[in-house]
Amino acid sequence: MSEELSMQEMGKKNGAMKHLWFYSIFEKAFELIRYKKLTVVELGVRSGGSIKLWRDYFPNSTIIGVDIDPVCLKTEGERIKILNAGQDSQEVKDFILENSDSEFGPGADIIIDDASHITVLTLASLKLLLPILNYDGIYVIEDLHCSYLDFAAANVLSRPGMCHNDPNVDLRNDKNRNMMNDEFWKLIKMLDGNYGKLSSIQFYPYLCLLFKISKDCLKQGIRAIEGEVTHKE
Repeated sequence: MSEELSMQEMGKKNGAMKHLWFYSIFEKAFELIRYKKLTVVELGVRSGGSIKLWRDYFPNSTIIGVDIDPVCLKTEGERIKILNAGQDSQEVKDFILENSDSEFGPGADIIIDDASHITVLTLASLKLLLPILNYDGIYVIEDLHCSYLDFAAANVLSRPGMCHNDPNVDLRNDKNRNMMNDEFWKLIKMLDGNYGKLSSIQFYPYLCLLFKISKDCLKQGIRAIEGEVTHKE
């Protein structure tokens, strides 16, 4: 019997483009739910390497990929559903809810944002999709270091797929970094106050993982309900 491939080996096999240290972080975060029936979403498909990685790593799950570049549709296949749309589009939310096949709820269990890395779009996706992350779900933002960069100066529109974005989108990530900081500050403040939608936030180099509250939280003395504290009677 051959040894099972590690996540990093699966990534290499499928041509996934991830920073190497991401794999050990992901394996630790995903190992207990790997064989469950999940809905796993990745924003940013490109050549499809990461989507195929998730298909192999989560053998019982539905994998949903979203990309603004029409070439992404070539990646569709067994257990893989692809939407050609911008990451901040309402279509994304609707598509996930229509195609989710999770045993844990009507939304997604894991959402990975590896799309444009443009601050305003990253935040738009977070606000759009965090509400449909199932209880105990994980929302991942990759390549967070890009939020310190001036994408306009870096000629980012020459990169694959980026030319399909709205030309009015502000590419000055360095100018908009405070928007990202402010959003994380709000989320951390809610954690400290034991309210909101998250149970924890983990930061690593270039990477952030946000963990959705468990249903068990709603059975305790303080419930987490959409940004306000409600005491159990």
